[in-house]
Amino acid sequence: MNNNYEKQKEVFNNYIDECRKRIKDTFFKKDYLEQNKNIKNNLVKNGKIAENTSIEDSIKFERLQMIDIKINHTMRVVEDVMKMAEKLNINIDFSYVLKVSALLHDIGRFDQATWNNSFGEVSYKDVDGINNHAQAGYHILFNNGRIDDYQIDKRFYPAIGSVVYNHGNPVLTGDLALKVDDINKLDVSKLTGSKELNDGEKIIVSALVQMVRDVDMLDILYQHLTGEFPVIRNDVSYKLNGESLEDVAKHFGISTKDLMEYNHMTNEEEINSMKSISAPVDKIDLKSLTVPQDIQEKFYNNENIDLKEIMARKDWTFINGMWWRLNHFLNNINFTSNLDIIRENKLLERIYNQYPDEFKFLVKDAFEFAQEKLVEEKLKQADSNIYVNENKIL
Repeated sequence: MNNNYEKQKEVFNNYIDECRKRIKDTFFKKDYLEQNKNIKNNLVKNGKIAENTSIEDSIKFERLQMIDIKINHTMRVVEDVMKMAEKLNINIDFSYVLKVSALLHDIGRFDQATWNNSFGEVSYKDVDGINNHAQAGYHILFNNGRIDDYQIDKRFYPAIGSVVYNHGNPVLTGDLALKVDDINKLDVSKLTGSKELNDGEKIIVSALVQMVRDVDMLDILYQHLTGEFPVIRNDVSYKLNGESLEDVAKHFGISTKDLMEYNHMTNEEEINSMKSISAPVDKIDLKSLTVPQDIQEKFYNNENIDLKEIMARKDWTFINGMWWRLNHFLNNINFTSNLDIIRENKLLERIYNQYPDEFKFLVKDAFEFAQEKLVEEKLKQADSNIYVNENKIL
């Protein structure tokens, strides 16, 4: 097999440079700058930029940071799927397709950073049927033809496309949930390039999707330890829909004066032209960050929590986000070896210890439940199996 990974990585890096240039060349309208001035305020508070930096340059700085974060994430996922392949003693040809799939899995995130100031899926407006970054990545590669730039054997297109499109699925079902009983069945030479997959191809594609997805989820948890994804944020945002400044102040247990100062407001009426307002975490009542009861119930029942839905709510906070990550990632790990890694590295304990003592009451129960029910209990049930859940093995 012709392994052109280094060439494909070069093409990938060229696309990243293209996205960076699009960010630098972006022109923002005056009202957009006004609506997003909090980006500058937050960057200044974090010591990332100087006070005299313009709002426009602040937004560009934020978006370029997003690019860097996703490059680091992508390279770690590539490295870690290769470690998984080695541990499972997978053949070199499958490992190559796995590596390229990992390289391209988040290609949609880089485009997203050129037009949005966060990686929230709620920013997608169902244009051309695109509802999230994974679908956007597939659109860029396969509908816009960018996949051809990588000079990949076209027999692998449907498999790689499936990884890009499905790696972010809340739950893998149907053919994507199939599991292989013999690693030797993962023979990519049997891929035909047809979109209509035969049974052998379905096994190969499902393994690719599951492997990249497992490592992708785990790396997002590890970002809490690298500093790329801090467990505590400087502020919490509140989506506005006609609320007064007093309404928001009451919600967070903060004074209107502190809200105005933090958002650089000169009068209370300015809130009428704002889409959202931020409250400094060091001045709010931390009980206002308590995870809503309906989200807690889904968490303890191991039910799927819809990220796009909860991020669109007024009560979305970074604390809700941690409960979602524990629920989503740990309930969707496919390979037992990854749960072993979580336990061996004391990952959940280390993340929990990132929280200052005054915040721990907000997440303590979630971390204890996750360690006991979603790691230890599942490992005990899986025993020495390859998969956490041995259903649908072929």
